[in-house]
Amino acid sequence: MNSNQQQLWQRLEGFVAKIKQRHGELMQEAEAGCRQVMVDNPTDPIPLGNAVSAIDRRFDQLRRKMDDTWSDQIMDMFVDAETGSGGFVDRGIDYVRDAEHDMECAWARLKIKLQADYYRNLWPIAVEEMKKPVSCTNCGMELQPPVRHQSVNVTCPGCNAANQVFPHKAVYSYYGGAPHAFGEEAAIEQRVMIEKWRIQVDRDRRAQDWPDESIQSLDKWLEMEREYWNLYGQMKARLSSETPEQQQAFIDSRVKQFVEIHLANNQQWRRAKGL
Repeated sequence: MNSNQQQLWQRLEGFVAKIKQRHGELMQEAEAGCRQVMVDNPTDPIPLGNAVSAIDRRFDQLRRKMDDTWSDQIMDMFVDAETGSGGFVDRGIDYVRDAEHDMECAWARLKIKLQADYYRNLWPIAVEEMKKPVSCTNCGMELQPPVRHQSVNVTCPGCNAANQVFPHKAVYSYYGGAPHAFGEEAAIEQRVMIEKWRIQVDRDRRAQDWPDESIQSLDKWLEMEREYWNLYGQMKARLSSETPEQQQAFIDSRVKQFVEIHLANNQQWRRAKGL
């Protein structure tokens, strides 16, 4: 880099460093605030979900500030400083994108951990609720429901009255949210790996003047997505009483959705697959 480029790069580094510092502060505030919400609402996941959504918006505002500052105040100076074979602007774009992605991944990991921790804390409460006796609404005899985490109809052995037994609040909340939370936790690193790889794929194509992505690369993307849903689906199935067939059907449905969105309209890929 020449002296002008070095000065611009230092300016960009200083700006990104300030954004990262603010992001770190928001992360600390987010964790402290969410954990207090978890303490205050041990059996109701809605307040935590609301808190996470509010924090999502704050992080999105920080990301937009980074994007706007780069595009409105810095990028044109990088364009003017471009020399020779180029690459200075692309380096700046990549530097900003990498910083954004690192911050996005950090918040995604923390958000998923907070939600999983919520359900880990909820589990002992749910266990105690499932131990509570259930009585017939007609004669008061104790019933023995076959399961306690789902609504079931139970006929009283004493009076033959039909009883509908519902799960208690903590049980309902746990089984309603834990499969997804733990599924995301099990698969988050695979998602991060996919996103980083996709960023690199685009950069490699950019360096070659944007050729079509190869069939091998698209197939690798598909297999990486399949692995993500395998990790997610296996964990989800442990908590949702799914049969192996149901688990596989869930995974296949998510992979099919991915293909329809990202691959089905790629004519080169379709021809290669005989579609």
